[in-house]
Amino acid sequence: MTGLSLYRSNHLEVLGSCLSENVHASPPADPFSPLSIVVGSRGMERWLRHTLADRSGICANLLCPFPAATIDRLIAAIQTEAQPGARPVEAPTDPWAPPSLTWAMLAVLPELVDQPAFAPLASYATWSGDVSAITFGLARQIADVFDRYITYRPEIAAAWSAEAAWQPPPELAAIVWQPQLWRAVRAQLGDAPHRGESLAAALQRLRANRTGALKALLAGQPLRIFGVSTLPPSWLDLLGAVARHVPVELYLLSPSAVWWEQVGRQARARPWQGEQGWQSTPRDAVAEQLAEQTDGHPLLISLGRAARDFQIALQAQDSNRLHGISTRQ
Repeated sequence: MTGLSLYRSNHLEVLGSCLSENVHASPPADPFSPLSIVVGSRGMERWLRHTLADRSGICANLLCPFPAATIDRLIAAIQTEAQPGARPVEAPTDPWAPPSLTWAMLAVLPELVDQPAFAPLASYATWSGDVSAITFGLARQIADVFDRYITYRPEIAAAWSAEAAWQPPPELAAIVWQPQLWRAVRAQLGDAPHRGESLAAALQRLRANRTGALKALLAGQPLRIFGVSTLPPSWLDLLGAVARHVPVELYLLSPSAVWWEQVGRQARARPWQGEQGWQSTPRDAVAEQLAEQTDGHPLLISLGRAARDFQIALQAQDSNRLHGISTRQ
């Protein structure tokens, strides 16, 4: 059955038991096919392997990829036409990944730092001659920032790629050099699409019911994601679209079912505009409620912000089928 199923508990052991039961209820059709469960860390992978072995007597042929690698494989599969008997699609090397992007920046920055907009970078290091530890470190930090733009602010990345006008807020006036550097790096990479562009193209295909090799990639198994604390909104958009064609299961650690229900009511009371960003932001309503409950204390309001935004984005997915699990306090 298709849909996005959410399993929540305030005890990780409860989630592990639920996952084990679901795996036993729908084992892979091919006993030699690996079982894939997406996790957020290698520590969670070790815990999950031990838990499944304890409940089943054995844990073998288990793959535990990270969310980013899974998103890349989903995008590649959706954009590849299905062929009977073909091997599962592997995601191509991403030239916009920070390690590759760092070297592209080091190639273009020496030609840009003489421009007035790049004065902060020119004063920080010497860009002529061989690459130094200082220039490499700065280029890597900028590459990480650009990677976060692609992941969390795809609308900014799209505007810069299209050379559209972008006016930063007053507090960010010092970063006017970033759009110029973005376009120079894009030209250096041969206009190769980044993950944000590829994800948008995959969403269009899914909305047109063109799933490509998606079902072949999952080999009849649900897409299972266990124990992650947050995911970018654009990735949730993709998972929601995927869930209309194949089952998707999220196993989430939640400290309080009552609290998440309160957040969910606030989320349903305000509209959400998917990959285009927040519109009439429901998280603002939650922040207002918290400000009233905590007398406006900024630390208390900020605690758990990422998890709250994650919950709001989850509630916005119209393919949700909530599966409740009794929590133990």
